[in-house]
Amino acid sequence: MEKLQLVLSDFQGPLDLLLHLIRQSKIDIYHIPIAEITEQYMEYLHKMNVLQLDIAGDYLVMAATLMRIKSQLLLPQAPIEQHTTASDNPVDPRSDLVAQLLTYQAFKSVAQTLKQQEKKRQQLHAKPLSALAAAKGQGIRLKPGVKVAADLARAVADLLQKQDLTKQAPQIKAEKITLKQAQTAIMEQLQLQPQTTFGNLLRQQASIEEVVTKFMALLELIKKQVIVVQQTDYQADILVQLRSKLLCN
Repeated sequence: MEKLQLVLSDFQGPLDLLLHLIRQSKIDIYHIPIAEITEQYMEYLHKMNVLQLDIAGDYLVMAATLMRIKSQLLLPQAPIEQHTTASDNPVDPRSDLVAQLLTYQAFKSVAQTLKQQEKKRQQLHAKPLSALAAAKGQGIRLKPGVKVAADLARAVADLLQKQDLTKQAPQIKAEKITLKQAQTAIMEQLQLQPQTTFGNLLRQQASIEEVVTKFMALLELIKKQVIVVQQTDYQADILVQLRSKLLCN
């Protein structure tokens, strides 16, 4: 096993650490080998030897959760009777943990999208409406002179360095979308394309409000067990699929 050279401050919490171990070992998040991942997790905590309970507390709770799941999986399973239905089958002890990891993974992906949107917004500057109204209809005349021409040339040169004029600047529109409308839009798109990505569910120039609303709508549809989401890699987009189509396959 490769030795870990990490510190707790590298992670945002126990789920973040667990996802790191899962990705490092190239484990399928839906079929986590609890014994293996528990051993790696415990070995990591022992190496850190953290005494600050305010930092390590959540990590120790996760360790206890992993040990509990491991012990449940080691217990002998009762034989399944022939006449039992699917709802009577024993629940996988890992299911709650997998759900937490998928939700956390989805939040991290949306956080990355919001960060990119914020970076784009920082390159724009909104002009106050009052200033536009005051300047409307008023011609601005520049006095001739070398100084004015030089200043304009310098300003244009600075502008060319800050933005690519071959791309049209995006227009920000104050559009509002409700949670119900977002769920309807997602379902309509999935009816046309049963499997897509979260990025494709968004408009090309989606506002931050729309990204957040559609992500909340996605969580509601997951909760209702209408759709299934997965992510193959930390930086990959979220794959969204209708549960009914998945069951048919």
